[in-house]
Amino acid sequence: MLGMRSNVFPGWNWFSIQFLNGEQVTFFSNKPWNNNKKYNIQRFQGTWDDKNGNLTWITGILEILEFWKSPISGTNFGIKYKINFGDKGIYFLNSILEDQRVISSGREDFEGGADVFDEENKLVGYSNLECVGWTNIDERVKFALQTLNIKYTSDDFKYIKNQLVTSLTGIRILISVIMCILFFILYIIINKYFSKNKIHIITILIILIIFYIIITFFIREIGCKISNTCSKKYTHCLFKCPN
Repeated sequence: MLGMRSNVFPGWNWFSIQFLNGEQVTFFSNKPWNNNKKYNIQRFQGTWDDKNGNLTWITGILEILEFWKSPISGTNFGIKYKINFGDKGIYFLNSILEDQRVISSGREDFEGGADVFDEENKLVGYSNLECVGWTNIDERVKFALQTLNIKYTSDDFKYIKNQLVTSLTGIRILISVIMCILFFILYIIINKYFSKNKIHIITILIILIIFYIIITFFIREIGCKISNTCSKKYTHCLFKCPN
């Protein structure tokens, strides 16, 4: 799914917190869809490490309280967060600096440190903050070409964009093969147990069309539903993000 991020997922925010009491936690969520700051409430998942090195799978909700906008790409990076770990507590994560971008090889990521506070505003740990994502694939290509500081044509732009966009040819071939197999199986079953007529053939076609729609359209929705990292206001999902 990582290769489909340019078309399906907006990127990610990844965190690693070391608490002063010896506990640690790493977790990640999706970056706000299409660089839109209104998608600031995210589901996250990760692992909690207690003082003895025992790992516990953890999910929760984070809220981006403040954004910082890159003056180059226009990407909105979260710099202040409210992290709700459920029974493990609520913490606030503040980026040490607003601009902690790392720019290399046509990429603009946010990599830096942050202070971690509890609900009483007491410093309880330190965090690494990583934000990877783009406003959209066109902006990504444009930024990459700008950082190379060379003249480029529209053909150069299209070529690089085509290399970044996930090719769906293999997926289409796989779906076609599966549909042919299903058609063959259904045809044998209907011929064996039912009388032969056009209605049965039409039934097979209807079943296959429904199957094709489910595979090609709902696969992203299913992924959004079970990922535990989608935005609670993510309107591009037919399924609501888990509460």
